[in-house]
Amino acid sequence: MGINTKISNKENAYKATFLLIIIIIVSIILPIFFLQIFPTSTITKTLFSSPWCFLILFGLIVSIYFIFTGVYYFVFEANNYIIEIGSKRTVSSYFSSKSNYIEMPISSIEKFGFFNRPFTFNTILMVKFKVSRRKSIAKRFNFAFLSKKQKDEMISVLQKIIQNNQLNG
Repeated sequence: MGINTKISNKENAYKATFLLIIIIIVSIILPIFFLQIFPTSTITKTLFSSPWCFLILFGLIVSIYFIFTGVYYFVFEANNYIIEIGSKRTVSSYFSSKSNYIEMPISSIEKFGFFNRPFTFNTILMVKFKVSRRKSIAKRFNFAFLSKKQKDEMISVLQKIIQNNQLNG
């Protein structure tokens, strides 16, 4: 079939995570630090005055949003025999052992679909594959910051695999 694809968003996911950490430090941790250590200083009064308090509110909203939706790092790798798909959160994956990873022969893939989650930067890839003659399983993978080019390449590879599987029947 001539499949040899590797797609990942590792760099973009870690850049977004780094930016999120900077936002949390500047807008939440630093003001709280000044409030606790120097409560009557001019810097503290300035940080908690009218225009600057919106920076704290903005940082809090952005932090809560990304904590709930997550920033996912993904790997999609396919060759003529095996497909590997994995996704995990960039930061919280270090604190939990939950990982979403699968490695399977390409002949077991039956269907796939991409779903966009509303109000997030995440896209879900659902892959349905055969485990035995009678049983199929659907597995979902979260992808953050999936570009149109990456998505089109994945669709092309998965369609080629499914078409080949139907021909070999």
